[in-house]
Amino acid sequence: HEHEKGHFKILLSYTSHLELTGDTSGYARARVRDLNRKEDGVEYKTKESNDIDLLVRLHDLTFSRQGIARSALAQKSLGGLCAAVLKAGAGKIYVTLRNDEPAAISLFVYDKNRAYHLVLGSDDRFIEEGVGTKHFHDCCNLLREETNIRQMDLVGINNPQRARYKLSYGGTVVPYTRVTKVSA
Repeated sequence: HEHEKGHFKILLSYTSHLELTGDTSGYARARVRDLNRKEDGVEYKTKESNDIDLLVRLHDLTFSRQGIARSALAQKSLGGLCAAVLKAGAGKIYVTLRNDEPAAISLFVYDKNRAYHLVLGSDDRFIEEGVGTKHFHDCCNLLREETNIRQMDLVGINNPQRARYKLSYGGTVVPYTRVTKVSA
């Protein structure tokens, strides 16, 4: 009751939880269309990877495409985070190859309850082919099969640019609060 001694700031945010069933019935039509898209001579394959440098490079391309500059420290921190997660056995990197060329890559971390889609990077040349949808769908299936995890947290839907895409997989909107102490 004494505001001058400090207080708490509470921010309401939202994320999306997706059940990893392999079923695409909750996907938006654009996602299903991406999954069904075939191109002669083009093959996609998703597999586990340990290539942190590739993840950082494609993540940088994604930020550049969105007009977001990242510092050298942010790039280095991402590499360190990935290395620590992999060393601890608390996550996986998956890469989707388009005819053996890296097209999309993600870092997923997980606990006993769910996986968290933490980092994504993709090659701009393959975006129009629906590579992001193919990649994410394959990653969800691989995580379910390899870890027995049944739920994915898409880690925030608060940015309108990303929320529409994340919600197009049919997840459930889940509110969460961030509480910070504000000193006087």
